[in-house]
Amino acid sequence: MRIVGGILVGFFLASPIVANDRIGVRVVDGEGEFYNIVTNETFVARGVNYVDMQSHGWATFDSALATDVFDEVRIRTAFENLSDLGYNTVRLFFDICNVGSYCLTDEGREGLNPAYLDNLATFTRLADEYGIYLILTSNDIPDFGGYGEIANRDAGPMFEGYRNTHFMTASGVAAFEAYWTDLMAGMAERDIAWDAVLGWSLLNEQWIFKDQPPWSLTAGVVQNGTGQSYVLADPDQKRALLADNLILITERVSAIIKATDPDAMVTMGFFNPQFPNPTGIGGDWYVDTEPLLAGAVLDFFDFHAYPDWDLPIDKIAQNYGMPQHRDKVVIMGEVGSSAALIPDIVTAVRAEQEWMVASCKEGFDGWLHWGYYAFPDGVDLHPPYTFDMEGRLFETALAPVNRPDPCLDDDYIPRVNVAIEAVAEAQRSLPDHPPAFLTDGLPTTWESGSDPPVWVRLTLAEPTRVEAVLAQLAQWPASDTRYAASVRLADGTRVSLGEVAGYTEDTDLVRFDLPGGLDEVVEVQIDALESESWISYYNVDVLRAADGPPACLVIADAAVNLRGDPSTDNPPVGRLAAGWAMMATELVAVEGALPWFHLSNDSYVRVDVVAAGSACQRLLD
Repeated sequence: MRIVGGILVGFFLASPIVANDRIGVRVVDGEGEFYNIVTNETFVARGVNYVDMQSHGWATFDSALATDVFDEVRIRTAFENLSDLGYNTVRLFFDICNVGSYCLTDEGREGLNPAYLDNLATFTRLADEYGIYLILTSNDIPDFGGYGEIANRDAGPMFEGYRNTHFMTASGVAAFEAYWTDLMAGMAERDIAWDAVLGWSLLNEQWIFKDQPPWSLTAGVVQNGTGQSYVLADPDQKRALLADNLILITERVSAIIKATDPDAMVTMGFFNPQFPNPTGIGGDWYVDTEPLLAGAVLDFFDFHAYPDWDLPIDKIAQNYGMPQHRDKVVIMGEVGSSAALIPDIVTAVRAEQEWMVASCKEGFDGWLHWGYYAFPDGVDLHPPYTFDMEGRLFETALAPVNRPDPCLDDDYIPRVNVAIEAVAEAQRSLPDHPPAFLTDGLPTTWESGSDPPVWVRLTLAEPTRVEAVLAQLAQWPASDTRYAASVRLADGTRVSLGEVAGYTEDTDLVRFDLPGGLDEVVEVQIDALESESWISYYNVDVLRAADGPPACLVIADAAVNLRGDPSTDNPPVGRLAAGWAMMATELVAVEGALPWFHLSNDSYVRVDVVAAGSACQRLLD
């Protein structure tokens, strides 16, 4: 079990904003930049990747436009949140939903799904209403619709099918032309909000397989889509084989896009090449961008760079070839981090702020965080910190309204995690791993040096309305564990948050939620009850809640059993000690019997065995 969580906070339907002006590119004093062609002001792209992972039976994938789950209200809410905070750009993958009746293409269906294209057109209009610009991004040539068949016609002994054939052969060029011709025709039929499109991205990330033909070959002669021959024994010719064909693709597809919309801009995405500075990014995949900066007709470039990669930003820029081409406009279309590599979210926020400052010096002209919605459990081994996690900390901390100049080293971080100011203590600690490490926001560890039981306690700087308590485990080896959490209120009331149990491992996040928030919290305690490992934490976070109605607290006069459902037919799932309280979220009626309180830890207690606080009246009425 991986115990993680994200908080989706929405705001509903503000008045739409005036539609967008068109954005272009220009060179000022040798430096490329975006600019608003109406106001002539410099434009800096600030925003997010709109990634919305949803389940479709057997699979979970980015489904923002899927016809079975498309949600206009959900999109509006996200756009309003972003607009309120000053963000101006969203990057959308329009063909991750590649195959299926609800996707862009499907097996046995020629061309593109009209209903899916309708959703893409709606997405552009919604963006235009809220002043959001879009980078509409293709992840790949679709397998079906007829396009995959065209793309792989030249596959054979000299060109492995899929990526190597798509990007280095005439059939790959033809597939790009066919796909983008149909796509732009579909957009023209729907008269999308053209001015809201900052750019069309031909690929999310372009790369080929190094260990497949022709890249794996050291002898022979091949032709690409240009009709030119290349000697595979010559490294320079092999490099040109890929670059020339990619340049041809950009020329052909740019012409198709601009025949429909003459003012459109075209881009392409890349992760970091592995030379001249060696890096593990990409593994067995090959990327080469400098020839494209020199020769491709792309209006701007989308280079991805993460602060938890193995190179500093200046070395990454060198690998991309940016120092030789400062006249080119470059956006960092993906930037972010995950708890697997930066365990504390506040540290991760600060790392991204510093990364943006450093990347300004290397010529980046915008930043799009990865991503918007939290990833469901099990979808990604290293799920990213997304905009809607932990009280929207990343969304707020990076927001243009709070950091107007992303190139200024301003460490604005909203005080969402009030544990940073708390006084920490522990039942016991190793000398070099004191309780202060629980709240320093760094990947240092408090360590008990013993088996459980053992507690840690945080005394907050002032009474605070709290919505969640989180502990990030520094655990080895992985094992079954059991934890409990509680808080003390300013009036002395002790409130149990319940228990969490399961198989945990290093960096897992144990989370206790207080739905709706609990007022006047002055102390937080986490008890490690069972584990096969010594108990250690990287950090304990206490998340401040937004203002709201007071919580319903039910108090046990004597110890009472907690049930897994509103009945006494099954064994208890826990106990509430005498004098202790729990938060109740609703009252559940039971036919022919007394009602039950549904508690914050998803257990139940009957109304006659607890005393209900005054705030519970709204549930009892």
